[in-house]
Amino acid sequence: MSESAEYDKLRKTVVLIYDLDDDCQRAYQNLFAAVETLAGCGAVWQVTTKETVYDRKYQAGAGQLITRHRLVIGVRNPPCVKTNVSVPFLGFHQAQFYLFPDRILAFDSSGVGSIAYSSLSLDSHSILFIEEGGVPQDTVVVDHTWQFVNKDGGPDLRFRNNRQLPICNYEEMCISSSHGINEVVQISRIGVSSIFSSAVAGAVGSLRQRDTLCEHQKKSPSLQDRTSVSPTATPSLADPPNSEDMRVVMFDVLCCMAFADGGMSERESIVICNIMGKLNSGWSTEDFHRQFDLFGSDMARFGYETVLERSISRLAPFKKTAHKHVLMKSLQCIATTDERLSKNERDVYRRVRDALA
Repeated sequence: MSESAEYDKLRKTVVLIYDLDDDCQRAYQNLFAAVETLAGCGAVWQVTTKETVYDRKYQAGAGQLITRHRLVIGVRNPPCVKTNVSVPFLGFHQAQFYLFPDRILAFDSSGVGSIAYSSLSLDSHSILFIEEGGVPQDTVVVDHTWQFVNKDGGPDLRFRNNRQLPICNYEEMCISSSHGINEVVQISRIGVSSIFSSAVAGAVGSLRQRDTLCEHQKKSPSLQDRTSVSPTATPSLADPPNSEDMRVVMFDVLCCMAFADGGMSERESIVICNIMGKLNSGWSTEDFHRQFDLFGSDMARFGYETVLERSISRLAPFKKTAHKHVLMKSLQCIATTDERLSKNERDVYRRVRDALA
């Protein structure tokens, strides 16, 4: 990919940085665990159609014909979005749901929509399903019937290859909202839908608590310095580092984060330039080249650890709340440029945070 194409891709990318308080962190971990539990079931299907059966004896006695598709469940980032959290993913037949800490991003053929957890309605119940495919290993089989069945429940002897079919106890979860969502999910294991519903309810509760806290902060300005940052806060550049020395220190710290995994990618260097540009550094293209060259020279002469320690030791001016906030959010942007945080990147982030504490 050419540099211009890479830059254009980055320009269209949305960066979502989350700084979760304890309650929101706990609620999101529970939601993540609930999706993992769902993924661990023997089978999870999306029910796409239901049709009434008028002659049951030719359909194993079933009252409805159901069309199902396997639901894709995993962890992935949505297109053109970079974030510092792992995002659970539900892939329906015609839509994809990405479960973020504060909202669901829904992608379909018409575009992208944001769905509040509080707007979701989850209803679940157990069902009996005549299974013509394989029976999942965690499913309870409650009875059997025949593919062609008489009114008394016995096999219709007119059919030579009349199979006996298991009747399975599945769980059905209906997911709906005022935004037009109307999905039906069939789960092979009983009890999993209640785990998922409880996790969504926990996310709703933590977000309401956060909103209440933010509203209280607005009414009580004296509390603002003692409360945590909103979990959906994004970097504020209204009060950027205000001296050339501070900008150089910030540049070096961002480069240290980029080099945490052994080298700076082209994408990371572009993001660093974008960040410094938003901070009104006033640096020209030649200035950026010179700064990168100076940093690289120091790395070659003194080594990464020494350069990192030197940069961290010069962070005292960033202890001002606004400056600290900008620096930490910018570090998160660099760390998440290459999809996910590594152990080395987490270590750099922790050391900078501790130095500013």
